[in-house]
Amino acid sequence: MASVTAIEFTDLECKILQAERSKGKKPVVRTLVAFPLPRHEDLAERVAARSQLLKDVLKKHRITAQNVSVIIPKHYVVSRKVTLPSTVDEELAGMARFEAERHIPFNAERHVVGHHVLSRQGVQGSEVLLAAVDLPVAKEYLDVCLGAGLSVDNIDVSTF
Repeated sequence: MASVTAIEFTDLECKILQAERSKGKKPVVRTLVAFPLPRHEDLAERVAARSQLLKDVLKKHRITAQNVSVIIPKHYVVSRKVTLPSTVDEELAGMARFEAERHIPFNAERHVVGHHVLSRQGVQGSEVLLAAVDLPVAKEYLDVCLGAGLSVDNIDVSTF
């Protein structure tokens, strides 16, 4: 049975979900907890306070996951659905970065860019979902989790 842990951050609260998956069965939610996040103007203070609180909540609810998926608020992310003129994965990665930079309003060079191929359309190319987040924003959420003793497998974008 595989365990999955996701941590969703909003500007005001944090939600932790831990579920277990069995082959051929629906996931079963084992833990779901939400708690308000401390709000500090100073970045270092905010990261330290949130890391400690996250660590305390994980301990209180006996959540022992080391590898987590982090979900960040969508208002920090630029996302676009585009068609790129290739179906080759290696080419799409470079094209995705180039195309994303056209849609990022400022400091494009310091954004983290990801992409997901939605469909391959043969000679017409590929339909791709692009997502970009400013590195300092991504790093803040990553640092909160690292400070709580977690390892981040991936960063996703909230749908809300």
